[in-house]
Amino acid sequence: MLVGVAKILGDITEDDIETMQNARATSLYTSIQTESHTKDTVYVIYENLEDINVYMDKLYKKLVPLYASGYRYFELHNKPNSSGCGYGWAWSNGKQFSRWFIEVSKRLKAVFPDIKVGYPKLSYGPDIGISQLAHDRFLIESSEAVECADFVSILVHWKSREFDTEIFDAVHYLAYVRHLFGKDIVGIYYNNNNNVQKTMKGYQYLMFLNYARRVDGMIGLFGYALSSPSKADMWITWRSNGSESSIPSIISSREW
Repeated sequence: MLVGVAKILGDITEDDIETMQNARATSLYTSIQTESHTKDTVYVIYENLEDINVYMDKLYKKLVPLYASGYRYFELHNKPNSSGCGYGWAWSNGKQFSRWFIEVSKRLKAVFPDIKVGYPKLSYGPDIGISQLAHDRFLIESSEAVECADFVSILVHWKSREFDTEIFDAVHYLAYVRHLFGKDIVGIYYNNNNNVQKTMKGYQYLMFLNYARRVDGMIGLFGYALSSPSKADMWITWRSNGSESSIPSIISSREW
């Protein structure tokens, strides 16, 4: 199983690489706009939704050099159950999204035969008017897309200040999706998104990794987030202001 971390904003720096080494994190989750330093990378495709022919033309141009360099795992799209990413205007439900996902996947595999296309992480939570369709409802509605996918990306987070059931609930959800569809799983953005002291977060992450790795079909787990150029993200990043938090060393202490 890959143990990794996400880096979405900004380029990968030498400090980022050092932090990954200190955490014994060998893999990266990032956008196709970012040049990775490791072959164990899961790329997420952020592209504007346009006419599908225009969309595919832009996608081909971006994927050709990555595929030629040996990268194979690509998460297709991002949070499609939210209005900012297609829900309500590109598709009105998961079934319509499935048609789009299957068509794009088919075209990608025709050009890149060894590519692994991932079902995207969903925005977590209930129905929120026109802004969001509940993630569990959208997942079931788009089951045809899941069946078409080579793997499923799942957003994982919690808010607990203590070591309680929220962490285990996150693990159970990974196992639930695996059991439901039998697909390989990638856990994306695991984090405590409450403003908890980072040493506490580190030990929670260590607990989460120790349990989540036992889920059958787990390809990898990617923490959130390595670093960010935005000062507003300091509370969640593994390193900030030029220094490293306690999170990497705690994660490195795992016995595997």
